[in-house]
Amino acid sequence: MQPQFAFDPSDPSFELDERSRARGLQMSMITTPETVRRHPLLSSAEPGVLVGPLFTQAMLIDDLLAVVGGPRDVDGAITAWTSTDPAVVGLVRRIWDHAESLATPINPDGVPPLNRRQVLVARRITLGDTDRAIARALGVSLRTVERDASALLALLGARNRAEAVLLMQGRGSPRG
Repeated sequence: MQPQFAFDPSDPSFELDERSRARGLQMSMITTPETVRRHPLLSSAEPGVLVGPLFTQAMLIDDLLAVVGGPRDVDGAITAWTSTDPAVVGLVRRIWDHAESLATPINPDGVPPLNRRQVLVARRITLGDTDRAIARALGVSLRTVERDASALLALLGARNRAEAVLLMQGRGSPRG
C-alpha cells in the first residue's frame, strides 16, 4: 500500500520489480487517485496497480513480515517499522484486504497507455538523454525513439518535451 508514489526516473525499483516478477514473485500495489494524478506514467510503468482510498503505507512479505511506514525523522528521511508478530502481520493483512476490496484497476481494460519501451524512453527523456543516446541504449532506431516520444507527448497532452518532463515529475498541470 503506497498512498504517495512519485515518478523518479533514476529509481532502480522499476528494473528490480521486473526482475522479481520474472523470478515468479507476485507483487501487488494499491495507491491513491492523487498518486495517479501526480504520476501520469504509473498506469504504463505499473499496469497492475489498484487505485483506492488509503490512509497508511505498508508492505506485506509472504504474510510473515509487515513493514509499516512511520513518520519522517528530523532530517526528513523515511522511517518504517517491521514486525513478524502474527497479530501485527494479521492486522496489516486485514487492512490490505479491505483496501483491495475498495480499489479498482488503474487500467480497467487491462491495456496500459504506453508499452514498456515507451516507458523506458520516457524515463531517459526525463534524465536528459538525447534521442541518439536513448536509441543506442535501447538498441532501437532513432525514428523509433522519435515515435515513442511523440506517443508520450500525446498521452500527457504536452506541447514539448520540457512540459512533458514537468508533467511526468508531477510539477505541471495537465490540460484538458
